[in-house]
Amino acid sequence: MKNITKKTVILLLANMLITAVVTGWAVFASRGLPKLNYSAEDWKTDNLVYRDDAFFVDGETENSGRKSDFFWGPFTNMKAGSYTAFIEYSAETDQECYADAYGQSPLMISSAGILSRYLHSLSYQFEVTQDIDKFDLRIPYNGSGEFSIRSISVVSNNNRIKRTAAGILALTALADFALVFSGFSEERKKTVLMLAGTAAVVSIPLAMPGIPHGHDLEFHCLRIEALVQALRSGQFPVRFSTFPLYGLGYPLSVFYNDIFLYFPALLRMLGFGVTSAYKIYLLSVNVLTVILSYFCFRKLFRSENTALLLTLLYASSAYRLVNLYVRAAAGEYTAQAFLPLLGLAFYNIYAEETTARRKMAENGLLLAAGPTGFIASHIPIVIMSLFIMVLVCLCLFRKTFRQQTLLTLCAAAVLTVLLNLYYIVPFLDYYLHVPTNISGLVQNGLNIIQQRGAYPAQFFAFFRNVSGDSGNEITERLMLTPGLPLMGLFLWELGRFFSGKKLPGVRRFYLLFAALTLWLSTNLFPWNLFTFRVPFWRYLSQIEFPWRFLTIAVLFLTLLGGEMLRGSGSRSIRGGLAAAAVLSAVLFAGRLFDQSSITDDIYDASGVKHSLYTEDYFIQGSVPAKMDTEVRSENMADVRILSRDASKLRLFCSAGSAEGPHFVTVPLYNYKEFRVLDDDGHAVEIRNGVQNRISFELPDGFEGNLNIAFRTPSSWTAALLVSLLTAAGICLYLLACRRKTHKAEREQEKSATIVA
Repeated sequence: MKNITKKTVILLLANMLITAVVTGWAVFASRGLPKLNYSAEDWKTDNLVYRDDAFFVDGETENSGRKSDFFWGPFTNMKAGSYTAFIEYSAETDQECYADAYGQSPLMISSAGILSRYLHSLSYQFEVTQDIDKFDLRIPYNGSGEFSIRSISVVSNNNRIKRTAAGILALTALADFALVFSGFSEERKKTVLMLAGTAAVVSIPLAMPGIPHGHDLEFHCLRIEALVQALRSGQFPVRFSTFPLYGLGYPLSVFYNDIFLYFPALLRMLGFGVTSAYKIYLLSVNVLTVILSYFCFRKLFRSENTALLLTLLYASSAYRLVNLYVRAAAGEYTAQAFLPLLGLAFYNIYAEETTARRKMAENGLLLAAGPTGFIASHIPIVIMSLFIMVLVCLCLFRKTFRQQTLLTLCAAAVLTVLLNLYYIVPFLDYYLHVPTNISGLVQNGLNIIQQRGAYPAQFFAFFRNVSGDSGNEITERLMLTPGLPLMGLFLWELGRFFSGKKLPGVRRFYLLFAALTLWLSTNLFPWNLFTFRVPFWRYLSQIEFPWRFLTIAVLFLTLLGGEMLRGSGSRSIRGGLAAAAVLSAVLFAGRLFDQSSITDDIYDASGVKHSLYTEDYFIQGSVPAKMDTEVRSENMADVRILSRDASKLRLFCSAGSAEGPHFVTVPLYNYKEFRVLDDDGHAVEIRNGVQNRISFELPDGFEGNLNIAFRTPSSWTAALLVSLLTAAGICLYLLACRRKTHKAEREQEKSATIVA
């Protein structure tokens, strides 16, 4: 024990030293970045005119429909490093820019930047891996609309330095793990390698340049960048970002819990590109899924080989791979990592006949962990899992309505609420007090979704095109099946059931709920009838696509497979299932490469679209198609935006001598909790302007600066503190339990020694 403690202390001190050295190097290197002196005069131009201190497209080229070069150059030497180009411009239609190096393009890390028609400035980042002698920052013209450039400059940044430092620390952590791994037993080493192999198999599509263009990929990249911009502006935790919609703002962090996306946001702040940060996050979720699945299945089935096989079956299920790489459903595939915790918790609660407080507390914590993961990831999974949990409780009502079960369920419910108050309170505040589209739809409308359900035939289309959408045409639909191994186990067990074989109660239960969740995911389930006839069903239909129930079906199918394999020593069956799972995952990756469009690496936020594909959380009456990002005023002598970031807007306003009333409407949606203050801290009353923008009236003769910022309510802060204190209390409780366990083990060892 003393040797282990000594090694641990030495390892900890070594890590602290390495961290301090690397951090110091990064800070020192960032101070010595080269200064560049490029300006607009260093660029070459064609088809341009110069007037009013800006370069304009000339009359012959403007609206010609012909794409042509606009700005290019300066074709000078540039040392290896990372850089930021600042471009001031004006455009009637979206234009773009990109960094290049003639004959040396492989030495550049960059992606196209979007010069949006809704903005007038762009911060564009790129990287040079080796010294080059023909640096070219090119701005083409797309042939449509007025376009002008007022200024352009390039400066060094420390992205490369930060990323190098992060890489060194990551390698240090990997070396630490290798050192710990060397001390494992042979059996434990085998387990770790098998789990690593499972994570690697389901992560094959990540081992390529770019990434498959998933349905929601752009949206989640936008969410990550919104977090990055808000964090850089000093907002923590992030409650509201104006990065979406070109500064108009959208309550992403209020309605979409983004706690897990802080990890890729941190990677972005450490200098990683947009695509790289997302791919690392995706890989991390795969690893998390494998670890949690193995932990739960090992506890459930008390068999190492069964747990390893079930982890492979669960992680490589076809629908999960579709979520990862075709739909890019970050919330859903993250929530899927926590589903096995729910299976383990319910099994322990209902299968164990114990009234021990400690065991009941452990089961309550385990049950709370699953929904907590769901709430932090994906609200539709919360709705679906709650529905299934209620059905399970009703199905097992005899064991549900006993004291220890009710106490455990109630404790888990209370813990879940307390742990997630940081999200629940802001969500309910906005849902109840802000007239958004989604609140109107849920309260007054009906979501008809039955036609979107999976066709039963799709469950058996194991080798079809993996890409597609949710259209009615079968040829247009994406792959919707749990996969060959899981469906094979289901059909085998279903055949045994209908042939009259007597199955154990647990197997019948898993078979029943696997069939039920598969049915719920199809267009054959009477979703429309229930939506019209059952009052609460309109909330369940907010999941949008019935086939989302496949997420839960995969869990029940995996648990069913575990029960079928319990006690089975047939290596051929286990080997066949493992081979089928690996082969299915490999074939999926191959079809994905052939049939999906691959998005090039996006290096910088300038390549992320600010627009949204959903209008659910717009204030009712807002029309995104009428988006306007300019300041509007009435009877004002001067109104100018002085600065803005992800959560603040600073204006200079002068009423002048014009007669009132003096109104100002800013390019920011009037969501709850925004405040307008002058430099003395006096509040200005806000009203709804055109298209629900923030609008306010100023007194005669007003002249000065105004600050518009989002203010976090005290109730939100209190809810966050409750969640943090609850989490801290749980950690202290688990530590105390662990100490008691170790103490009991030591006393047992002493007793055994005395007896010997």
